[in-house]
Amino acid sequence: MAQRYSPDLGPREPIKPLRIKEEEPSGFIGFLIWWRKRGGVFWWTTILVVLSIVTLVGVLIPVARSMGHLDIRPDPDITATIKADQTSVSKGDTVTLTISHENIGGSEAGAVTVNIHLPD
Repeated sequence: MAQRYSPDLGPREPIKPLRIKEEEPSGFIGFLIWWRKRGGVFWWTTILVVLSIVTLVGVLIPVARSMGHLDIRPDPDITATIKADQTSVSKGDTVTLTISHENIGGSEAGAVTVNIHLPD
């Protein structure tokens, strides 16, 4: 391979090929190339994390709040038993009722109301 002579180099030093600086693309593609050269993976990760947090706080939490309380537990199921101390009573007599209840459902019952309608 023939070598060219350069006055700046010694007679045995090879001449390096001339490099012309390539024009870097402009616009969005140029921005992406510039970004990649400066650690684009870090920036993409940072942007995705920020967007995730903004989405969570700005969208998902308000939507969840607008839906109200979400309870996936089953409803309470109350069984009530009423026992009287006598099988029959006359008008004006006193009767003692024993009311027992048990929650056989999957969640707590806030209150139990028992209405008993007795004949006059």
